[in-house]
Amino acid sequence: MKRAPIPEKSGKAPAEEAHAGGRFAPPGGDGAAAGQLAPMPRQQPAPEPVTDISATLLDSANTFLCSVDCSGRVALFNRKCQELTGIAAEDAAGTELASLVAQRARPQIRDRIAAAFQGEALDNLELPLMGKDGGEVLLSVSSSLAGEGDSRRLLLVGTDITAAKRLQSNLAASERRSKSAYLQIREFSAVSSTILQEVDLDRICDLFVQALREHSNYGRAVLTLLNDEFRGHKWFFAGLSHEEIDIFHRSRLSGDQRVTIFQERFRMGNSYYIPHGSDFDYIGVPSHQETEESLDWHPEDFLFIPLYGSNRKMVGIVSVDDPQDGVRPTSETVSPIELFANQVAHAIEQARLNQAVRRTTEKYRTLVESMNDGLLVVDLANRITFVNPALRELLGQSEVVMLDQSIHRFLVREDREVFRAEVSQRERRARFEVRILPRSGDPIPVIVSSSPFFQNGQLVGTFAIVSDLREQKKAEAATVQMHGEIVQSNERLQQSVGELQTMQQQLIQAEKLSALGELISGVAHELNNPLTGVMGYSQLLLGEDCSDKIKRSLGKVHSEAIRCQKIVQNLLQFARRHKPEKCAVDINKVVEAALELRKYQLNVDNIEVIRELDERIPETTGDFHQLQQVFLNIINNAQQAMVGAHGRGRLILRTHLEGGEITVSFIDDGPGVPEDKINKIFDPFFTTKKPGQGTGLGLSLSYGIIQDHDGSIGVRSKYGEGTTFQVVLPVISPDLLKPQAAEEEALTPAPVGCRILVVDDERVILDLLATILETSGHRVDTASNGQRALEMLKKARYDLIISDMKMPDIGGEVLWESVHASDPDMAGRIIFSTGDTMNPATRAFFERTGNHYLAKPFRVEEVDQVVRKVLSDL
Repeated sequence: MKRAPIPEKSGKAPAEEAHAGGRFAPPGGDGAAAGQLAPMPRQQPAPEPVTDISATLLDSANTFLCSVDCSGRVALFNRKCQELTGIAAEDAAGTELASLVAQRARPQIRDRIAAAFQGEALDNLELPLMGKDGGEVLLSVSSSLAGEGDSRRLLLVGTDITAAKRLQSNLAASERRSKSAYLQIREFSAVSSTILQEVDLDRICDLFVQALREHSNYGRAVLTLLNDEFRGHKWFFAGLSHEEIDIFHRSRLSGDQRVTIFQERFRMGNSYYIPHGSDFDYIGVPSHQETEESLDWHPEDFLFIPLYGSNRKMVGIVSVDDPQDGVRPTSETVSPIELFANQVAHAIEQARLNQAVRRTTEKYRTLVESMNDGLLVVDLANRITFVNPALRELLGQSEVVMLDQSIHRFLVREDREVFRAEVSQRERRARFEVRILPRSGDPIPVIVSSSPFFQNGQLVGTFAIVSDLREQKKAEAATVQMHGEIVQSNERLQQSVGELQTMQQQLIQAEKLSALGELISGVAHELNNPLTGVMGYSQLLLGEDCSDKIKRSLGKVHSEAIRCQKIVQNLLQFARRHKPEKCAVDINKVVEAALELRKYQLNVDNIEVIRELDERIPETTGDFHQLQQVFLNIINNAQQAMVGAHGRGRLILRTHLEGGEITVSFIDDGPGVPEDKINKIFDPFFTTKKPGQGTGLGLSLSYGIIQDHDGSIGVRSKYGEGTTFQVVLPVISPDLLKPQAAEEEALTPAPVGCRILVVDDERVILDLLATILETSGHRVDTASNGQRALEMLKKARYDLIISDMKMPDIGGEVLWESVHASDPDMAGRIIFSTGDTMNPATRAFFERTGNHYLAKPFRVEEVDQVVRKVLSDL
């Protein structure tokens, strides 16, 4: 499941942020703080000191040309810039350039422009410019610095590389499709070789439809053989039951319906795809698939592939359906089937022709002579009695020269015995390959299909069809060459499949954590309200005059409440993980820091620690404390497993760098993890420990932390032989990160005796806040819901409002909107309290309004601090 992104903070003051956003800042983006302070008037930059000719050249250049001043605001905006963004030059002038790019890239662009004014070159910077149609235009930008002092300008020259990036992606997808097509072609080629050796028409057709079912994406296939009147006269099935075949025959296509198939609007390559909902009046055999099992293929869709023989004559139609992936066909995905169908079409045509020749040699002599393939008849002494024009042309000989001559005269010497042996058994059909000798040129390989030739019921010789194999031989040679080239690609593909399977398992794990996280978030949020009361009142009572025994008891209550607070915070962190605070980290130092925390206990438990840390590992970008938590979780688990198994152990910590990735391995000699449990090891609350010894959250939290670092975590274990955990992290240069320092403001003494309204639907929190505020010398009114608060605001003026975010009917956000509409100043003095600060919607609201908030459960000093901060501005 995808989580909504948390808007980035700009680190600027509200007024400056509003000015930086300008008119082009999208709602909720960099200009979001404008709701608090009115935007400062934008100063137009002085025009560039260029001549008319220079201005004309710059403006007419078919390249993105833009210059900015040292504050990053646009000074020059040429015609190409205006075309890409749809913003006029006069509107763009004075606007911060960062506001014209995709929001995610704005902090980086600001930093890079600032660095460029310090002398750092911007070569091939990718700038995601917001286009006039709402999409992104990706530019490759270089820069040069001109001028001196305050008049310095940074000239940015950009080239549109959007199409190139898209082409690169399309080429990768095309390569994947080509590999898939090759595998299909290879399987079909093997079947085709068998079919080419087959002379029985029914056997050819059965092999064809079965191959489609076994080696294509489709689960069912029906081949209809057509006669010369374009009518179906024989059918072959694969993947259909007897009942379904009966249904097919009862509802076969009529001639008019068959003609309807071949409309240009249904054409897809050499095939015809008819989606459901078209005016194609045919139902056919009901599909095996349900609609929800498909992506975009519908059970009522049809796909027909014509089988074209010689001269584009259609010898049959094959229809396929029930695609395994549930995806509509494309001309690319159907191409291997079309190629196979063409080969089979010629085989079907050849088989039909063999039958026709045997039955009607004398009656259809003219038809025989018009054949594309060679044809001859030899007598019992292997002398030629008939030869058709195609064979005469192939040999370059006249009929006079060939008739009454031995066939051996026109065969390569080594193949004469092959011919003699194959035709010696006159009463059987044969199919064999020989080489014939043309009048000029090299020998020609041919495939000979021979059959006994009868006249008046008496065997008089052999009838043979001779097919030129030169093109086929070339194709076979090309196939062998292509096979050699693809073998390596196939090996790489198999490796990729293994990697994809690993990624699939990681994705399934992530979905589990996301679903359970939402449940935990709700439970943790409900705990925060009563926990706020326990923490607050115990802290207040600790300040009262009471006996030491009572104070010790109250201290225990308060301490345990803080413990509960940390548990809830961990649960919320698991439920709504936020991006880590990343900086430059040395992974070896993180490992050492984690070991240092467990050094004493490891010594006490007789655990031998072996460090094999690669000193060549560079710094990368990450959250030191989060990574330390992950390593500590793994070390703790290994320690407990080894001590529980044999009271001692050996732990190897190894780091190494390979291929731009850092791998951290934790190898123990503990009892290992049973095979039936290893796939559950990262599930929340799953543990192999005894009851009370673990929560089962450590590894699931570690899994999420490593994912947030764009890394992976895995485990290998064999029961009884120890366990190895591996954490893989990418090497990301810390130079790409430029965190902004947060500004700390000194608190000035706040006034006392202020009138404060507290709004919350939880009575215990109302009373707690009232007590804390009254103790600080303030006058407090309370309201149990948002509607009551609005009524009280109409009757009285308050210096400050503290409101819960989630309440029945009118919540904190609606309350703020109502107050802001009538009194914007009062709206700025509303402090919100919430139990789920990690909720993306809540964080977005706080960033948009700029209001302060209290995170439940809160402490007394936290309430005092935020109240003083807001009241100090009065």
